[in-house]
Amino acid sequence: MNYLFIFKRFEIWLFLGVVIALLIFAFQPVEEEAVADRVEEAEAVNTLQLEEVVSEAATEEDSSALKVSKVKVEPTEQGQIVELTLLARSKTDQDLALDGKTLQARTETGAEVPRFFEPFQPPQTVGSEEESLVTVKLWLSSPAESIWLDFQGERVEAELPEES
Repeated sequence: MNYLFIFKRFEIWLFLGVVIALLIFAFQPVEEEAVADRVEEAEAVNTLQLEEVVSEAATEEDSSALKVSKVKVEPTEQGQIVELTLLARSKTDQDLALDGKTLQARTETGAEVPRFFEPFQPPQTVGSEEESLVTVKLWLSSPAESIWLDFQGERVEAELPEES
């Protein structure tokens, strides 16, 4: 009976007590009514938040398909890389890929602004059901104050920040 000396240790009894308490806690029945009440409360809060967002969006007068969210300019030796973050939505029933045909960019003088070439980046798409957050990189060979974006018949100005 040499192996029974392990039960003389206080730590073993403490460990066994904790394990038994955890097992009892884990296998206690859950009150389904309390869980259902919490789920209903969470759904009600989410519904109210969704209604607020929808009402705010409905009150906005600006229902354009393209909005400029952020403009970032990175100067290089030969020009500037302009990174535009856009909120866009397709007016058609299909998703649109943002390429040179669907999104045209021009400076305030009317000069066309080409895309910045990124070899392994697939073209970004704009959804038709909800606004999509997309990032477009353009290449400016000479400085400009703003860029005009033409998307599905709408024209939006993106003002470039001044270099510091």
